Amino acid sequence: MKRLWLIVSALAAAAGCTPDRCNTPIGPGGQFDLTLPAYAAIGTVGAQAITHDIYGQVVGHRGIYVRRVTFTDFVAFEMSCPEDHEVQLVPDAENDVLLSCPACGSRFETINGNPLEGSATACALYQYTADFDGQTLLIY
Repeated sequence: MKRLWLIVSALAAAAGCTPDRCNTPIGPGGQFDLTLPAYAAIGTVGAQAITHDIYGQVVGHRGIYVRRVTFTDFVAFEMSCPEDHEVQLVPDAENDVLLSCPACGSRFETINGNPLEGSATACALYQYTADFDGQTLLIY
């Protein structure tokens, strides 16, 4: 039994030493006052927007993609793929949208940032935390 525990411990330690391949550069988050007309684009469920600045302050490394999932829940992703290229919003075959990297060919879902195809499929897009209090969306 002790030998089994030692083997399991050694395997767990070895797994913990693997290099992190998801070194996406990120930038600062910010606050959106959703009562302002400038942010009306994300006022309804399913709405989405890309922002590079909030009140003149740069956000994200290459901007932040924001999607309103429900009335109170939002997702926010860095606009850089894990290989440090700028991603773009593109339509897919099911009339939804994906975040796509024209440089490396990687494509990512807009709900969870998971990779679908391309060379960056080992990592999801960096997801910021998004908290909403009914008026202000805080992204960090």
